[in-house]
Amino acid sequence: MRRGRDLERGNSLEFILGLGMSLATSLLVPTLREGDRLTAEEFLRRWEKMPDLKHAELIDGIVFFMPSPVSTAHSDSHFDLAQWLGTYRDATPGCQAGLECTWKMGPDDVAQPYGRSGVREYLSVLLNPKQVIWRTLVRGGYAEIAPEDNGLYCSRVFPGLWLDPAALWSSRRSVRTAVEKGLKSEQHAAFVRQLAARQARKSAR
Repeated sequence: MRRGRDLERGNSLEFILGLGMSLATSLLVPTLREGDRLTAEEFLRRWEKMPDLKHAELIDGIVFFMPSPVSTAHSDSHFDLAQWLGTYRDATPGCQAGLECTWKMGPDDVAQPYGRSGVREYLSVLLNPKQVIWRTLVRGGYAEIAPEDNGLYCSRVFPGLWLDPAALWSSRRSVRTAVEKGLKSEQHAAFVRQLAARQARKSAR
């Protein structure tokens, strides 16, 4: 797991809309040491005690400390996704967008902490092989969302937030095209009305 806005490990990025993880400290919790073999729960417990530790991951149950490489492919994908989220945010008053990321490889790696932080869905962009994986929170765990018949991923939490995964890999396609189409949908219009009504109730208090 890494803290920060602009992170990458190997060939995977994960971008989420949600809240940051709150940190708890305890003098009784042992520190993380590279090479330790831990459960995901114990890894998180120790990691939360070490706010100054920036780069630590649990891979196959083993703790690794590692540098922060940034590639051109990472930069391109990050830029496209930032543009995609910004387009949605600008057309959705009351909606805030942000980019966070972490690395999740399998059941023996650190479990996604997003559910604890109120994150209801997130997507992973794999750079090699080129793949997008979108997950949503279902009954306390994350389930993968399949693309629609037209190949687009459609958010279950943010109506109108549509993604064309092929646009991430093609210079002839733009990530803005799908989301701009989603912003014209009735689902998005209803969501905007819902947010406006919620804001009006807050202002009236």
